[in-house]
Amino acid sequence: MDPLFQRELFLEREGVVTKIVATVHGFTSCGNGDYACTISLDEVEARPIEIFQVDQLGSLLQALTFLDRRIRDLEKKGWLIWWLEKGDRGRFNPWHTHPEPPAAQ
Repeated sequence: MDPLFQRELFLEREGVVTKIVATVHGFTSCGNGDYACTISLDEVEARPIEIFQVDQLGSLLQALTFLDRRIRDLEKKGWLIWWLEKGDRGRFNPWHTHPEPPAAQ
């Protein structure tokens, strides 16, 4: 399956910066009316993750929210993940348009 979209991100861990890719792979109908949105985050998650909701839009929004929360959790370990500038956390949260400073360590 070709990805719907990808975003190249920067990952800083122990002072070393590398590039990773966040991918939204697509949607799967679950047969009961629900949809799964499959996402992955290079080097951070061992395998793709499926997020379930009642429609495609809902599953996409939940998937983006999952990515935002996962990146915030990784900040607590001292990792930084960003897209355009440090602190933007990949800009996966559709309700936050401006970057916030990284969590205090």
